[in-house]
Amino acid sequence: MPEGWEVVTLADEFELASGKPARGDRVGYIPVYGGNGVNGRTSEALTHCSTLVIGRVGEYCGSIYLTDGPAWITDNALWARRISDGWDLRFATSYLRWRGFSQVKSQTGQPLVTQGQIGKMRMPKPPLGEQRRIAEILDAIDEQIAIVVELRRKTEAKADGVFTRLFSTGGEFDSAVVPLRDAAKWLSGGTPNTGTPEFWDGDIPWISAASLKDFYISSSSRSVTALGVSSGSRVVPPGTTICIVRGMSLKNEFRVGVTTKHVAFGQDCKALIPVDGIDPWYLGYSVRALEPKVLTLVDEAGHGTGRLETPLLEKLDIHVPDITAQARKVRIAQAVENEINIHKVELAKLAKLKSALMDDLLTGRVRVPVETKTLAEV
Repeated sequence: MPEGWEVVTLADEFELASGKPARGDRVGYIPVYGGNGVNGRTSEALTHCSTLVIGRVGEYCGSIYLTDGPAWITDNALWARRISDGWDLRFATSYLRWRGFSQVKSQTGQPLVTQGQIGKMRMPKPPLGEQRRIAEILDAIDEQIAIVVELRRKTEAKADGVFTRLFSTGGEFDSAVVPLRDAAKWLSGGTPNTGTPEFWDGDIPWISAASLKDFYISSSSRSVTALGVSSGSRVVPPGTTICIVRGMSLKNEFRVGVTTKHVAFGQDCKALIPVDGIDPWYLGYSVRALEPKVLTLVDEAGHGTGRLETPLLEKLDIHVPDITAQARKVRIAQAVENEINIHKVELAKLAKLKSALMDDLLTGRVRVPVETKTLAEV
């Protein structure tokens, strides 16, 4: 432990208590905190000052929040009813989020943390001035992240409008209305036997409902061998549109992408290889623009799994102008996507920087200078 830092237990410094049932009035300005953060407003406060809130049970078990003044805390969460002197709660919140509660969660079907389990956790307590400096540094990173997140949100909102104008209508170009079944060659995929090691961990990315998350498809968390492809899957070339027709995600979104290399794919996907006269990227963008219509066609296969019947998807129409107009639309769309990707890269860099700073600052591996004025005030 760095010089000047104490080692304390959470119970010695924070008296934790369970919240109370949610207020029913839902009227007022005081935030109501549960295990998933703020989920309403009320007119009465359980605490009148800033405090720590920790998700107690269920999906958000172990989530950590810092209230900003008066708040009501529900019985799905724990809260620090008493806090010892010498704490900057921003530091404490950052440390506990960084440390996490995975080691003290109950391993039952319903995740749970208790005052007793959490209270035994040991944590560092730097001098208050140093806590403040660490919190200020991490807050500055969070402010930068928030700025980029907002820029990305605005760019994505603009992109939605651009993509709708470009691919949901003919726009200023003369275009033919073509059913999807006539716009591409349709292929189904498959899954090689997962119990045969020779079929897996090859050099061919294998796309599934779980791994299709990006519009540009070039990699996957799983890969197959040539033997695996011949024993239960299928390979498609670059420029193929792949979309999800079965999966949990299909209840809320229609995942679509275009391959940039040869890939294999599973039975929860459909692959569309464009016919002559249709640009591969134009087809991909046009299929993605169908999302609002597609989601109305999704039914449930059981256990919350969405299912999209292929004949219904094949009947949907796209607008197809001449190949020159298609290429122009694709260039505009890709320019907008490049702007979004710049924000994604910036966010990834900031997240990596924050992670490194937390590793260094919250353990005392790197010490931060504290101004004399700040120490005097402390």
